[in-house]
Amino acid sequence: MEWLDRLLASWLGAPGVGLWIFAAAAIGSLVVAAVILLDQRRRTARGARMAHALGRVRKLELTEWLTTAGARKGAAQIEVDYAVEGRPFTCTTFRLFRGNSVVGGEPFTTLPPGHEVLVFYDPREPGFSALVIDQPTYVAAVIAAALAVAFVGMAVFMAP
Repeated sequence: MEWLDRLLASWLGAPGVGLWIFAAAAIGSLVVAAVILLDQRRRTARGARMAHALGRVRKLELTEWLTTAGARKGAAQIEVDYAVEGRPFTCTTFRLFRGNSVVGGEPFTTLPPGHEVLVFYDPREPGFSALVIDQPTYVAAVIAAALAVAFVGMAVFMAP
């Protein structure tokens, strides 16, 4: 990929181009961080008003693997049927904030079809549901913000 190396060298060597590249990357990273933070805030507000209903497990499939560090990780595919005021819904989300990621040995990972579980749902939008209300995670937003700071630093370094 020698052509790519030459292209990048010409861009970064041109006056002001490197500055704009890193400035655009910084702005993009800040936008990603803001979107993640807003989504976490929206989920936190919804989590505070969640009601619950009894649901029945229709399907639960767990895929597990070991990370390079030897930790057990997994992802759940889950379908739990529940009803709110007589209207049927299906919960497909394991955790409110972390989605369907599962750490080995957690509850709900061994439930057979037909088992009854509590489903937490938003009374304003009953189709928005999860089996577990966990804590918000800001790791992705912090990483995006750190990248923005790094890109700003690079842009300042590239400035004439």
